[in-house]
Formats: sequence, structure tokens, C-alpha cells
Amino acid sequence: HVIMGPEAARAAGLTPTTVFPVGNIAPEGAVIKATAIDPALVDADQVYRHRGPARVFASERAAMRAIKGQSEPPLRPGDVIVLAGVGPSGTGMEETAQVTIALKLLPWGKHCPVLTDARFSGVSTGACIGHIGPEALAGGPIGRLRDGDLIAITIDRLGLTGAVQFLG
Repeated sequence: HVIMGPEAARAAGLTPTTVFPVGNIAPEGAVIKATAIDPALVDADQVYRHRGPARVFASERAAMRAIKGQSEPPLRPGDVIVLAGVGPSGTGMEETAQVTIALKLLPWGKHCPVLTDARFSGVSTGACIGHIGPEALAGGPIGRLRDGDLIAITIDRLGLTGAVQFLG
């Protein structure tokens, strides 16, 4: 086996995939598959930046109704989907693949990042930040978010850093 350093790996076309963002929504951290973010949404400096209002849901079913336009107000491009209370203490750390797959099928779905204390499957795409800690039912800040709260997300795909912040 040959072990490559980061420069050799990058020269060979290999890039890291995982970033562990922190912030006032995720003080104990979170995880995102950064290479799953649509490249069109990543700036030339390889940083994904999103700022938008929260749309908060306590179940995948409720989030799916909003994605399908079956709730008021309907989900809009730029909204940040917050799926809270579905971590290990809630529903047992369910997989939230339905949400990410549905967003992938919408022409504007890539413009709606997802924050959750649950997990994602390996097929999830987009700006999907999961395993947010502490989880909502353990008193985590993600459980205090409300519809309309302004959220900022920054994911540096080269520096492997990120932030998930409540702005107000």
C-alpha cells in the first residue's frame, strides 16, 4: 500500500469528501459530505455559502408535505430545511433519504440545504448537514430554531472547515 500526502492525493484527482462544521446551531459539531454539494453552488474559492430562512419540521413526513407544496407556506428556493427531534433520542436516528432524494428531483431543490440531528444515507446529495450535536431532544440549539430564523451555512471544501450559524 502506498500512502499519499494531501498534495499528492489532490494531484491525482482525489479530494476529501467530509467536513465537520460547528457553530451556534451545532456546538458539538455535525457532518456533511461536502463533495455532494452541486458544484454550481460553490464559489471559485471552493466555499459553499448559503444564507436563508429556516423551515422547521419535527418529522420527515411534515418536511415531505412542504417539499410537495402541500403545506402553508410552501417551501421556496433558499429556505433552509431544519429537521429536528429525529436524532437518537427521538426516532432512533432515522435516515432522512426521502427529503434529500425529493430535493434532488426538484429543479430548485439544490437551493434548499438541510440541517438535521438525524443521519443521511450514502445516496444523499446536496448541502445536507446531519448528526448535529447536541441533538434537539438533548437540549441542542437545533431544537430552538423556528420558522423564519435566519441561518448562515459556510462549507470550505478545501480547508475542510465549516460553520452552521443562527443569525437571528
